Amino acid sequence: MKKIIIIGLMLLAGLVAKSQTPHFVYTYDNNGNRIKREFIPFRIVPVRTDSTANTTDSANVATTNQAAQQQYEAMLGEQKITVFPNPTKGELRIDITNFAVGSKGLVFVTDMQERVIYKNENINSSNILNLSLVTKGNYILKISLNNISKEWVIIKE
Repeated sequence: MKKIIIIGLMLLAGLVAKSQTPHFVYTYDNNGNRIKREFIPFRIVPVRTDSTANTTDSANVATTNQAAQQQYEAMLGEQKITVFPNPTKGELRIDITNFAVGSKGLVFVTDMQERVIYKNENINSSNILNLSLVTKGNYILKISLNNISKEWVIIKE
């Protein structure tokens, strides 16, 4: 009986440990080599709609009061990337400010085993990813603009 309880506790501890996904942001050099891995403790900050609203940095998560969506913002060189909603039920929106026409860009999503789920090399200032057909779970979104890359963990509900 003690063995069954111990095995049950070990399985429960394993499930709890696996369900907690850390949030990391990766930075790459021009050759594609990862040069920085940064743990980001996301903070929830309300989004203000007036003109005096402060912009958030890459470690912030902003929440809109009306739709209760979370949006992640990060600077990628001169471009500001906004990814929302996360967690998503299907559509994930990626907005890029200061996106110059002719800029090279790549967006792709992989699962946790690094299998490519989505890939798009023709991106623009507003992109919508349809993830409604993928199973629930955690995915990695990688955005590269002009040889600078960032990664986010996306949760599909």
